Amino acid sequence: MTTTAAIGWGIDHLDATPPGEVTLDPAGQLAVRQTLARYAFALDHGDLVALEGVLTEDTTWTATVAGETEIGPFVGRAAVLDFVRGATEAQTDQRRHHLTNIVSAVRTPTRQWCGRT
Repeated sequence: MTTTAAIGWGIDHLDATPPGEVTLDPAGQLAVRQTLARYAFALDHGDLVALEGVLTEDTTWTATVAGETEIGPFVGRAAVLDFVRGATEAQTDQRRHHLTNIVSAVRTPTRQWCGRT
């Protein structure tokens, strides 16, 4: 599969995160960003023990690769770990998640966190 990412391919994510939804104080935002960093590091290194530590039991995981390929949803921590385990075993390249331009929102009343990078 060949994917070409054009400038602006992720703009839809910004449209889905209206300004003003972030209701966390700076310390809370830092805690969320640190959790996101631990999540990305665990993915990049295939560390399922670390990944399990940052996912809640009721996690729902979806992803879009380069704005084109939809993956998921995987419901529950076990389903996410199973997917990552299989993907990591099949992977022939080295992945690295670079966390820049982080946009986050906490949606109330469920306090669901949504992050975009």
